[in-house]
Amino acid sequence: MKPPETGGKRQLGDTELWAQLSNANTLRSSEDQVLWSISGIFWAANAILLVTLFQNGKLPDSHLPRLVISAVGATLSLTQYFLQGRTLGHIKRYEELIKRIELKLNFDDKYAVSADLNAEDVDQYLGKRGNVWHKFKTGTPFPLLRGRG
Repeated sequence: MKPPETGGKRQLGDTELWAQLSNANTLRSSEDQVLWSISGIFWAANAILLVTLFQNGKLPDSHLPRLVISAVGATLSLTQYFLQGRTLGHIKRYEELIKRIELKLNFDDKYAVSADLNAEDVDQYLGKRGNVWHKFKTGTPFPLLRGRG
């Protein structure tokens, strides 16, 4: 029996799709941990900068330490912005892959991990689809992160 014509690409069987679904869920979870780690490191670094700025209980008299600490803080913020944008892009990519695999496996929406497919549970447990996460996924509140990844 000849395999179906797929433009030269081999189609995955159900067993392989299940393995890919498991991989995608693991990767998505891993990126979520990266996102929280980045946030934790960012806030800790900012706290250290704040303590450094007020180490004697008041602002330094000289403008140079203020300028240096502010420049370091701005650099940290910019770095954090780009790292989080990349991580959020990967999360969006993995969620889209999870959705495609679940559709290919013909999942009942009630049992899908994908928030897009299992919208009823998302609405019930996380709030209506108008919440910030849904707006992020659709690109509305964070225009600077659109198309990044």
